[in-house]
Amino acid sequence: MKRVISFLFLICTALLGAWELKTGDFKTGTYELVGTNSSGDTYRGQVVIAPQGKNYAVVWLIGSRQAQIGVGICNAAEDLFSVAFADHGKSYWGVIAYKVDSWGKLEGKWTASDGRGQGRERLKWVSSVY
Repeated sequence: MKRVISFLFLICTALLGAWELKTGDFKTGTYELVGTNSSGDTYRGQVVIAPQGKNYAVVWLIGSRQAQIGVGICNAAEDLFSVAFADHGKSYWGVIAYKVDSWGKLEGKWTASDGRGQGRERLKWVSSVY
């Protein structure tokens, strides 16, 4: 499973090409992830955000066993970044809305497809990916 996740990550970074800071919206590239699920358990990982036309491709690598992919849109006027996501290889999906700040951080709230609970995530920008 770890090899599959690593392979997915490498493929996504290769397909999305060179990423730069996106002016007017927020920084794209690699972020450190710290999250809390609806039961209060914490998780850590990395998130890669890359421009995809007027939208964004998003890949989460959570721990060593979970990968999620998503597509996002940014409303720069309201400093809001919203993403729909799906868990790789499962029928699990959901949405997250992040508040974007000017210091390279995103703070968000998410819910899964069952809609019963909410989790939180904090992303801290690490670097552009080339």
